[in-house]
Amino acid sequence: MPSLDTQLTALARALDRAAQHREPIAQWSQAEPLSLAQAYQVQSALVAQRCARGDAIVGLKQAFTNRAMMQRMGVAEPVTGLLCRDMQLADGGTLDMARLFKPRVEVEVMFKLARALPADATPQVALDHLEALAVAIEIVDSRYRDFRFNANDAVADNASACGFVIGAWLPPTTDVAGRAVTLEIDGAVVASGNTAAILDHPLQALCNLARLAARDGRPLAAGSLALAGSAIDPFGIAPGQKVQARIDGVGSVGFVASGA
Repeated sequence: MPSLDTQLTALARALDRAAQHREPIAQWSQAEPLSLAQAYQVQSALVAQRCARGDAIVGLKQAFTNRAMMQRMGVAEPVTGLLCRDMQLADGGTLDMARLFKPRVEVEVMFKLARALPADATPQVALDHLEALAVAIEIVDSRYRDFRFNANDAVADNASACGFVIGAWLPPTTDVAGRAVTLEIDGAVVASGNTAAILDHPLQALCNLARLAARDGRPLAAGSLALAGSAIDPFGIAPGQKVQARIDGVGSVGFVASGA
């Protein structure tokens, strides 16, 4: 029987092949479920394969920051995933739907760090370490068959990271507390929320991300991008749709999904 390390490496390779060839795989189904530490081991190996082909890590994302989502997924705290350079889509650009499974979008605040963020940062300390912030859309997609997975399976799959779109950068002092959030599909509002759903305040969520990043040996360095978490539940999109997200007082950002 293959060793556990061999099985974890095989899962990372299978997830990578699934993304490259658009062939979903079954979730982890060994005798023992993945532990969180093992899931992060798979995640690191998965992203390393991307980087070996020329991509590069540019930051971190945080998932399950919405307390209702945490309860549904059965997790005690948020989890993290790695953002890669080639995941970025230009504002107003076109998302290639032909390479995806069941993509969904989330409305978030994106932060860009001017200086490395310490693990024990407070919101004020975090603010002092920021270069800029912006409204962003995160595109999530699962490489597991039928979008079926538990929380640790999702971590192994890089927290379902797929892509991100960043709006215009604003000064870091821009107020993002308690801001109304809307998601529009083809001009119609399909979801709404508030930035307070992001661990009560996006800056608080950023501090939590810094803590998790340091714990996992992935500290947020100067220049890093950081997605704090979503203000809405993931919303499914279809080919041909125009997607637009807004945060009051922060701005808007969008893209078009390819296909008819």
